[in-house]
Amino acid sequence: AGPSNYFFCEKLDSYVGFISPISDHFCQTCNRIRVTSNGIVYPCLGDNNSVNLNPILEKQTEDELLEELKNVIFKKPEKHFFNINEKSYIKKRFMNTTGG
Repeated sequence: AGPSNYFFCEKLDSYVGFISPISDHFCQTCNRIRVTSNGIVYPCLGDNNSVNLNPILEKQTEDELLEELKNVIFKKPEKHFFNINEKSYIKKRFMNTTGG
């Protein structure tokens, strides 16, 4: 139920999923956020914005954490702005450090 297109590879006896953000615009149906192991939330892998949850986790209640996560979800960008001609739209992080 995500943005991947899955293909079965007989040689590996496994499914392989591909996310194609340039040719398959799935932003309107995206239901994902990423939380890294160090407490940073990325509402969109194709956007530079993030929220540090550590201050909330250290000092606030579970209700306040849920409220912040709701804010992150409701403020997700409408779409990504990838440009195939740019070297890297995402600044200050590599996709493999964000997870997915």
